[in-house]
Amino acid sequence: MLFLTGSYIFKNIDVKEAYWLSEGITEPVKIIKDKQGYITINAKSDYDAFFALGFSHARDRLWQLELQRRLAQGRLSEVLGAEALQRDVWMRTVGLNKAAELALHNLSSEARAVLEAYANGINAYIKTDIAFPPEFQLLDITMSEWQPQDSLVIMKLLSLNLSGTMWSEVVNMTATETLEPKLAQAIIENYPNDAPVVVSNQEILNQADGLIQTKAALEEIGVGGKYLGSNAWVVADRFTEGTGPILANDPHLNLQIPAPFYFTHLKGSKLDVQGMTLVGLPVVVFGHNDDITWGVTNMMADTQDLFLEQVNGADAKMYKENGEWKAFDVRREKIYVKQAFPASLNPEFKPVEIDVRSTVRGPIISDATNFVDNVISLRWTALDANDTSFDGFLKLNYAKNWEQFRSSLAMVGSPSLNFLYADKNNNIGYQAVGKIPQRQNGEGQFPLPGWNSTNQWQGYIPFRELPMSFNPEKGYIVSANNKIVGSEYPYFISHDWAPPYRAQRIEALIASKSSPLTIEDMIDFQGDTLDLSAQKLVQLLTQYEGDSVVHKQAVSILRSWDLDMGADSVGAAIYFSWFRHLKQKVLAPQLEASWHRTSQANVFDHFINNTSADQLASMISSKTDNWCAASQSSRCQQELSSSLSDAIDELSLLLGSDMEQWQWGKVHKVVYQHVPFSNMNMLDSIFERRVGNGGSPNTVNVASADFVETEGYIQSSGASFRQITQINESEIKHLHMNSTGQSGIVFSPAYDDVVEPFLNLEFHRSSRDSTEVSETIINLKK
Repeated sequence: MLFLTGSYIFKNIDVKEAYWLSEGITEPVKIIKDKQGYITINAKSDYDAFFALGFSHARDRLWQLELQRRLAQGRLSEVLGAEALQRDVWMRTVGLNKAAELALHNLSSEARAVLEAYANGINAYIKTDIAFPPEFQLLDITMSEWQPQDSLVIMKLLSLNLSGTMWSEVVNMTATETLEPKLAQAIIENYPNDAPVVVSNQEILNQADGLIQTKAALEEIGVGGKYLGSNAWVVADRFTEGTGPILANDPHLNLQIPAPFYFTHLKGSKLDVQGMTLVGLPVVVFGHNDDITWGVTNMMADTQDLFLEQVNGADAKMYKENGEWKAFDVRREKIYVKQAFPASLNPEFKPVEIDVRSTVRGPIISDATNFVDNVISLRWTALDANDTSFDGFLKLNYAKNWEQFRSSLAMVGSPSLNFLYADKNNNIGYQAVGKIPQRQNGEGQFPLPGWNSTNQWQGYIPFRELPMSFNPEKGYIVSANNKIVGSEYPYFISHDWAPPYRAQRIEALIASKSSPLTIEDMIDFQGDTLDLSAQKLVQLLTQYEGDSVVHKQAVSILRSWDLDMGADSVGAAIYFSWFRHLKQKVLAPQLEASWHRTSQANVFDHFINNTSADQLASMISSKTDNWCAASQSSRCQQELSSSLSDAIDELSLLLGSDMEQWQWGKVHKVVYQHVPFSNMNMLDSIFERRVGNGGSPNTVNVASADFVETEGYIQSSGASFRQITQINESEIKHLHMNSTGQSGIVFSPAYDDVVEPFLNLEFHRSSRDSTEVSETIINLKK
């Protein structure tokens, strides 16, 4: 072995031990890595364990740490140039970094010490002589030291990923202003019949289009999206014939490589916790300790509101608040923009300076789209100054029972989440978590006048009154982003629940087993691809008799289709393509007739793309509304025929003329995007990974896809990892899998070694005593 001062360089992958000389730890720490790169950290103090976690994250995911930090802070333009400027302006305007600074000061001294130890671990690795990953070299950048608040800004970025109700308000606002009531009520889910006209001018349309453009730009790099959420369920001991409760969880996020999570087993003086850490954050977010196990889904709570602000016509620095004029808070942000390549042929960019205005409610997000006719502010729980969410997640890692579990989660403000629970004493439970605003006026579906005092938030739902369940009578709990409360619940939570189909399917799978449930059953459930949401639309589609031989063949296949969206299904490919084209045929003429404008193309496409199968089925079966160009009695025969022709042409172009070969997995591909190299020719084939896949947005095995010309249906979101835990008094069985691999180094075997096993549900079985060692043992010495 070769030793250098302060560092060690690997000369080949067979090296068993490596040593770093590191300051910042009190005793030697051992990091054991198994053959798939999953690590166990053995330390004599908890702070040394968190230091070693920072060191490990940096060693395996250094580019991801740098990318996520830059993204959250609005500093991508420094390395990616002008193409990232729109995103940076948005991030600076929303102010995640400012919110992280405020949150740091509200944490306990213990939490700040953990963040400091983790940052010291990252920085210890940065100071070694090891070559940085190729992304740094190709972009010609270095990495500055990690700061404790950087971890909190990563946590704020997760909240932004899981909080999207402001976009619903933008869409509702646009629909109210532009569409006749029949159309608005049909295509906007949960749209109220008595929706008010919020504003009345044409500029709001351009502004909405600009906001939707920003939304799309963020989704391109993995921030936000419609089908982000997760599945989780827990079954009681009585369903497993006395072997202990079983908890399953598979969080859904935008897919990327490397995956956002990193498996760790952390062992310190008091700490002994195992599961998935979010890269950049020094806690296990999903996992278990010796006493309890937990899983998480997105609650879909409405924690964001938009407000129209009234600006003083005589002094644009003032806005109206409670009948008086108040000065905007203003901070200046300077964004540095990398010179275009080649530098010798392109001028240097001057730094872009923006003034971010804020009211007492929050930042003026309309400034980020350069439209000033309507000034719109954002109120969002993640921007609250007194955020103690990290304290809550840290205490969760140490919780020993239901009471301590709930006590820790009471400190979490954002994101709003569903937590499922099981413990070694055969208890199961559910707890809603996060700050959910109480509104005096409205239910967060439209921007409201900020100058009206009756429109302000009236505090938050008390934690003790948030939905919870402990050892329910039916013996199981299912959470799939579906509605969590009935009409009897006294508080408003959301109108943005996911459709109930995943939750219904999971419950049906649990109820269908006459024999005791096992871990193997849970694996099968997580891989299930039956799409209950297709049932109504398929019944209507298959009433069409077909105008040609090829039409009749396609309809015949669909009639015998069992609604399974598996990768080998021909019916799934025909259904999905026909559904997409039929939406366009039915809705485009209606929107054009109502709108008479073409400048707002992004909003126009958003309406069509987000129309569900249930909504479309209701439209084409309507007895009172003529949605189609054909007569009502024909029930859209013309549109059914022409859209099926378009679907057949599309699939023929992509897969050939043999309809029996039109398998869904051949035209539907999961793409693990790399930022930024997925958008760079030649580098994309090196850094990105893609493979054929089954599933749909409403299957338990979630797969949300968009159509891309010449490529087919590209899945950009889905399960980011999977875990299944069975716990009892004597043992814990923990199965897990990451969606790509443990390493973020493109040339590492662990970069993509789990891509295909993940789709095949080939789990990794962890051992609590770390007997499944190790190709590399690393000792950190003072």
